[in-house]
Amino acid sequence: MRKIVSIHRHPTAMMDNRFRALAPLLLTALLGLAAALQGCTTCHPRRGEVAQEGQGASSPQGGLSSSSLARRIAGLKGRIKIVISKSEHRLYLFEDDRLVKSYPVGLGKIPHGDKVRQGDHRTPDGLFYVCTKNPRSRFHLALGISYPSIEDARRGLRQGLITYREYQEIVTAIRQGRRPPWNTALGGAICIHGGGAYADWTEGCIALDNRDIEELYRIVPVGTPILIVE
Repeated sequence: MRKIVSIHRHPTAMMDNRFRALAPLLLTALLGLAAALQGCTTCHPRRGEVAQEGQGASSPQGGLSSSSLARRIAGLKGRIKIVISKSEHRLYLFEDDRLVKSYPVGLGKIPHGDKVRQGDHRTPDGLFYVCTKNPRSRFHLALGISYPSIEDARRGLRQGLITYREYQEIVTAIRQGRRPPWNTALGGAICIHGGGAYADWTEGCIALDNRDIEELYRIVPVGTPILIVE
């Protein structure tokens, strides 16, 4: 009679075999995770980052993928355009409808919501233009923004914040491409200036790091359209 020998597999050997079977699946999962993490680095452009060649206004870079916003950007007049996203805390620079640069920004102490009156510490929303350039700003360099706009003046007149004469002065200045009055109850002297983008610390202005405003100041002429969105 032959003797039947029972062979028992060691538990460690069984675990090794199972690991070898799962190894390819684990490797694939890890590679996929690494690729996803690498892709996230492009979601928010770094300081002064040059956009990819040929990137248009409808590109998803920096959250500008909204079709309605893309149409507003494309409709802005001028070769150079500035778009400021308050929720992104970014200033985007367009040239010939291509996103070419973006910069981090600090906003007013109350960063969200439209500016209504002098002293409310809000950064205005809407369509403006560069109305002045100040090389001797106390915040390094400054690009003046044409706030209050005609829409702001209409609202202010309805709410009794400004007189009809002040309303007319604002409307005339905007239609002539000049700096509107900055001394009404609506407030004024809202600028893009230096001083640092580390926090929301201004009275309503848009603050950049000094080296960023130096670059922007050289590029941007008076009359450049500025679109500020939430």
